[in-house]
Amino acid sequence: MKLKDKVAVVTGGASGLGLATVTRLAEKGAKVVIFDLNETKAKEAASSLGEAVRYAVVDVTDEQSVREGIADAIKAFGAIHICVNCAGVGTAGKTIGKRGVLPLAAFNQVVSINLVGTFNVLRLAADGMKKIMKG
Repeated sequence: MKLKDKVAVVTGGASGLGLATVTRLAEKGAKVVIFDLNETKAKEAASSLGEAVRYAVVDVTDEQSVREGIADAIKAFGAIHICVNCAGVGTAGKTIGKRGVLPLAAFNQVVSINLVGTFNVLRLAADGMKKIMKG
């Protein structure tokens, strides 16, 4: 796959698998926008990777936040061609343990970020791609 001058958004791009993905895409010539809630880490990552990498503080579970991130990416680089979802959390806990049942809020957070957030970004990135293709 030729990545030179393609534009990617990477959720969770400030650390872990997301940062590794951002780094590799940038090495291959892509322009990348990091979507992450951790502004400090996102800014550090973007600064260390050069002009082709930017960041936007994005909450993948919030439609408006994602819309703004997509708009920022298109404004910065003119398009979006690639969407990689690496944002995710995991709650360490048993369904029922010594302290009782796992709080439903903990499970809901995992589903909201890992499932709903992934779909939210995919659908809005696809919409941004479509608009650019139509001109």
